Amino acid sequence: MKPCGITRPSVSPDQTGLTRLALIISLVLVAVVGTVTYTVISRPTDIRDPNMTYDDDNNNVNYNANSGANAAVNANSAANSALTNRSKISENESPASQGRLSFYYQYFDRVTVDGCHAVAVQRFDPAGESVTTGSLTVSLSASSGIFEFFSDVDCATAGSDIVIPNGSISIPFSFMPKTAGAAGLTATADQYESATQDFTVKAK
Repeated sequence: MKPCGITRPSVSPDQTGLTRLALIISLVLVAVVGTVTYTVISRPTDIRDPNMTYDDDNNNVNYNANSGANAAVNANSAANSALTNRSKISENESPASQGRLSFYYQYFDRVTVDGCHAVAVQRFDPAGESVTTGSLTVSLSASSGIFEFFSDVDCATAGSDIVIPNGSISIPFSFMPKTAGAAGLTATADQYESATQDFTVKAK
């Protein structure tokens, strides 16, 4: 006679092993998925360089060539600005002197009213050597007193502009004072220091 109650089903050793294996695999999957999820959630926000371009699909990062070009343009602009400023400064600078002018006349102490006095204008380089290359236009004027100027030595041809010819160091001219007293002559030419001579005109 069999005892009453629930009959426990029999389980083979193979079935027990499979059940345990399935349980272990489930636990491993849960652990892996949890780790991946945590990693994705806790990934910090990207801090991207504005000078770079990003291709997230192909995982490429390239230097932004336009940024370098802009920097070059800015550098060129600064250089051009410096050149422009330098040009403005140069426009205000006097050209370098090529030398100086000088009067040659031994009798400035004998100048008289209405007298015809022949004088020469000479040109020299900065070292004091004679200059004979090229022609040079010289303008004559009175720094004080009243004069008439002539382009010859006989007070015959009126003119206050004379030309030192190529190959010559000087050019003669003449002047005639019209009033007595303190007087002065001035000769000027481009890129040369002016010549000035002060003297006293005597009455006749």
